[in-house]
Amino acid sequence: MEAKMNEIKEALKREDMRDYVRMGWHVKQRLYERGYYASDITSCIKSKDSRIIEQGQGFNRKIGAICPSYTIEGVDGDGNPFAIVLSEEGYKQFSVITIMPPMDRRRFLRCV
Repeated sequence: MEAKMNEIKEALKREDMRDYVRMGWHVKQRLYERGYYASDITSCIKSKDSRIIEQGQGFNRKIGAICPSYTIEGVDGDGNPFAIVLSEEGYKQFSVITIMPPMDRRRFLRCV
């Protein structure tokens, strides 16, 4: 999982124009509703304690295929616990499925 986490961090750097971590309308709406900012997603991925806690798969509507998904636990820009779920669309290509404050102590080390 560490290698995948490094790939996600590399995608944020955008050294190659084909690399991306994108947000859809649903995520932008959830950010607003929950009082977060897009920079909180970046903070969560880049934080030194960030880690993938779950791996799964689901249907990605944008590309019309079943894709791997990853739940990442980290911190937001203020250092509070934060979690995101990403869908992998290709090498160093990810879309944010949702964002959330971690609340389930069975899944997350740090909860709100």
